[in-house]
Amino acid sequence: MPTWLHSELQALLLGLLKQLGYYSAIELELRILPDWHPKPDVAAASFREQPYPTKPIEIVAEVLSPTDKPSEVNEKCRNYEKCGIGQIYVFDPQKRTAEIWMADRLVAIEMLRLPNGVTYPVSAIWNELDRRMA
Repeated sequence: MPTWLHSELQALLLGLLKQLGYYSAIELELRILPDWHPKPDVAAASFREQPYPTKPIEIVAEVLSPTDKPSEVNEKCRNYEKCGIGQIYVFDPQKRTAEIWMADRLVAIEMLRLPNGVTYPVSAIWNELDRRMA
């Protein structure tokens, strides 16, 4: 079950991605593959397919929980990639790290570089999360 920290980061990312030009949703079911229907913590797209996406979207973001195992997170990222998701982010609110899935592995980042050309510093996400959690 998500904690306050996990939920607050989800809400923050939802609002941020909307502000940066995307339709975004929390735990939106993706029906892109016939045998896998994930509900990423945050999903973002330049289009809003109803009632849920059946075509690849631009961004998914997963927020780690203390019980998440690296092997399970990597498998989820591989499946998102298989779906055609353009950018796959993993945020760890405990460690204050952000990573992007590239070349079959997670790579640490300091800047979000979104498909629409917008950049946003990861440090600003952590600063806002700290403000909200105070």
